[in-house]
Amino acid sequence: MKRKEEKKLEKKIHDLFDLRAIPWMLELSGIRKKKKFLGKLVDLQKAIYLLDHTLESKWKVSDKKLKKNWKAIYRELERFNVNHRERKGFCSAILQYQKHELNLRKNRSPLELSMDFLYFYKSCDVKLMRGLMQHEDKDLKKIIHPRDWFTFDLITELNDDIADVFEDMDTYNGNRLLFEIAILGPEEALDRYRSYLEQLLSAFKEQKHHFKSPHRKWIYDETLEMGFQTRQLLEVQFQDSRIDEVRSARIFKKFDLKSS
Repeated sequence: MKRKEEKKLEKKIHDLFDLRAIPWMLELSGIRKKKKFLGKLVDLQKAIYLLDHTLESKWKVSDKKLKKNWKAIYRELERFNVNHRERKGFCSAILQYQKHELNLRKNRSPLELSMDFLYFYKSCDVKLMRGLMQHEDKDLKKIIHPRDWFTFDLITELNDDIADVFEDMDTYNGNRLLFEIAILGPEEALDRYRSYLEQLLSAFKEQKHHFKSPHRKWIYDETLEMGFQTRQLLEVQFQDSRIDEVRSARIFKKFDLKSS
């Protein structure tokens, strides 16, 4: 990878980590040499993004290329003192997400899966980063539990698909919103995403009593703020004239929309 491309990828990773509060959580932990640990997380995320690139850049994905990507991911995981059994557990969600992407080649639409299921697994990389912090600091779960992030992760991944909807027209990405628009039409897709977002936020607000400690309250507030930003972004994107061109996306030159 050229240095310029690597710098761009590193910025993308730091932006992802900042948005998903990875540095914030790392600061709460008792992990020593935090800067070094964050550097290892960045290197692991690079390997995961290279797997993403393989899945998004070519319609026909070779097993040889996938094995190379996974070898790189496992090599980075070894730096966290993760044994073979633990490695399998840590990577299970990424493998599930890879399965979703490969199923596009079998003409299986993301709409076959519920939004909860799809967006849960779409945040597999972020869950892995948090899991590694908790693996290093066993007491971290007493401050922040994985379930605290459940709605936050769904909304941030929803936001990601909405933000990237036009960018993903040039890739073989299984962006669910692209498929919603192409199969159901912009009007119904907008209604469905509005409804899903409101449903998430409504259910989340009923859990406010769970977020009592200062750190958990911070996650609660950030989740509501992300929900507000995502609602705004959704309306902006659907006012863009390119929304009517979604059916001409690169992936639909291979994927048979008529059978969906």
